[in-house]
Amino acid sequence: MAQMLFFGPAKSISKTSRIEISAQDIREALDVVINLYGPELEKLISCSRVWLNGIEVDWSTQVTQSDEIAIIPPTSGG
Repeated sequence: MAQMLFFGPAKSISKTSRIEISAQDIREALDVVINLYGPELEKLISCSRVWLNGIEVDWSTQVTQSDEIAIIPPTSGG
C-alpha cells in the first residue's frame, strides 16, 4: 500500500503523521483521506500542494503501492 504523509495542520487534523492507503491516482487517495478525516481536511487540501515521492504532482497522477504521497499545507512566516 502507498503511504500518505501529513504535515502541519494536516497532521493535527488527522492526528497522525502517516497512514497506508490504496488508490489508483492522487485524486482517489485524497478522496479516501477526506472521507476519513472530514471537511476540515478537505478545506485544507484545497489550498495545499500534493507531492508524490518528493515531486509536486497533478491530481490525475497514478499511484503505485510503493509510492509516498505527501499533503503539504501552505505555510506562513514572520
